Amino acid sequence: MLALLLMLAFPVLEEGRDYEKWLQERVPYIISGREKDEFNSLQSDEERERFIELFWKRRDPDPSTVVNEFRQEHLRRIEYANRRFDREGKPGWKTARGRAYIIHGPPDNVSYYYGSQQKVIVRNPTDILNQTGTAQPIIDVEFPTPASETWIYRYLPSATSYRSNFTIIFAKMDATDLYSMQKIIASVGNDDDLERRRQRDLAIKRFITNRDYLRNDYRVVYAGEPMVADLSDLLINVFDPFRSQLIDQFEIIRAQADLNLSSGEVLEERAERRRKMEALVEGRVFVSLLPVQVGYAFLRSLGGHVNIPLHVQIGLEGDPRPREVDLFAELINPEGQAAAQFQDRIRSLDKDDALSRQVSYQSRLAAPPGPYRFRVVVSDIENKRIGIWEKDIEVPRLKVEGFEASELVLVEEVIHRDEFQRRARTRSRRDWILYGQQNPLRLDEWIFVPSVDQRFRRRQNLTTLVEVYNPSLDDGKQPQVSLQAVCLKQGNQPVAATEVKELTYLTGDNRDIIVYALSFPLRTLDPGEYDLMVHITDQPTGRSLRRSVPFRIY
Repeated sequence: MLALLLMLAFPVLEEGRDYEKWLQERVPYIISGREKDEFNSLQSDEERERFIELFWKRRDPDPSTVVNEFRQEHLRRIEYANRRFDREGKPGWKTARGRAYIIHGPPDNVSYYYGSQQKVIVRNPTDILNQTGTAQPIIDVEFPTPASETWIYRYLPSATSYRSNFTIIFAKMDATDLYSMQKIIASVGNDDDLERRRQRDLAIKRFITNRDYLRNDYRVVYAGEPMVADLSDLLINVFDPFRSQLIDQFEIIRAQADLNLSSGEVLEERAERRRKMEALVEGRVFVSLLPVQVGYAFLRSLGGHVNIPLHVQIGLEGDPRPREVDLFAELINPEGQAAAQFQDRIRSLDKDDALSRQVSYQSRLAAPPGPYRFRVVVSDIENKRIGIWEKDIEVPRLKVEGFEASELVLVEEVIHRDEFQRRARTRSRRDWILYGQQNPLRLDEWIFVPSVDQRFRRRQNLTTLVEVYNPSLDDGKQPQVSLQAVCLKQGNQPVAATEVKELTYLTGDNRDIIVYALSFPLRTLDPGEYDLMVHITDQPTGRSLRRSVPFRIY
């Protein structure tokens, strides 16, 4: 009860009565321009309190719970930024790294570059740079490049330029400083004018001896998709003035705009696109329907909710094919309220090309057990085309006390993590591309793509994923569970089976779940209708479970 009271009191403890501080220090990176103007126009504290309440409610990812997870995470990010980035003479949340962290959260990868000696070739140096006193047609002048941090986000949903493997380089020296020096050197070249060469060498010496750039704040010196083979090459291109022409500065500017875009502006844009999509549906002013198929499964989640991984396939046949489509998914309860929803925009990996004829998208929802109307809407707003998929579903209760198992999840493809990331980076039309990489269904180093239609080719492997709950544990706190998959032809005739597998490790966050995948080839089976049955046995107790799912070979 005390914990509940503290949670309910949390908004008051967080916001207080300093509304100016709330606007300027708490939410500047997540509030939209429209919301800011509206807040500044309010006349009373009662109106401001109501605005703040709706502000957080609009961003709550799960309104069915007491805690607003978005607000909780946002305040945690501010606290972390103030601790981690407070060494630049300003609060951590005001720094470039702090801003990126607060808006986008922790990066998927961080690497540190501790600087190196850069060499600049100077022709016909004067005595300002040439200290030997002997005539030298060429000398190498060295200076240190500053240390830097490189952050990589595997997926940045709000980006309009690049979303896959979005890379940010923070450093204390902007590459434009080097460009300026390059221009100074190039402008003189082999000029015989002694005074011009002295001015050139004086500018170079002033740059080299000026160590202020090593004490400056970290700033963003590169943002976007790496345009070179690896990180070391990218760093060289950013900091080497004679190779920097490989970096497109216009693209960096576009990517920095993505990086600094307020999440409130993203929210506003999504709301506007959703309104347009709903107008197309309600007014039935669309030209044609897009074929949409959805595969989904139910897996256990913490806190009594159920994870619902989903795989959406969208057909984009016909001309013109769009460069982007909007996707909206929601679970509507019997009272007509949205228990879970998400919205995303699927863009071509190549900005100048259209999407493929078949688009695959993967993400997940989380909802309490119960009956729902499951709806997925895809819209090509530019060409006025709509795809609608709807189904009544029952989300099962997976929070069980005894030995139990989930339903079987049939998997269309199993991809190693490294291959999955390579596909996320590729621009090749020959490669199968899966969008929505922020929430893949994974086990260890493998990514699983749920099947949308339970149909498999003979050359494929049939893979199924299952969760086993509350197995008996031995003295070493390890389970002793066996599994076997059997393929049944119509009439319950066994036609193929895997060996009995022994499961002796736990994979669940609560230490009470085993997640396991079984796979076998289909090439020996004839086309037709089949059932896959998995036998699951808790060996210490002898309790046995059976789970089955139909599928088709073609």
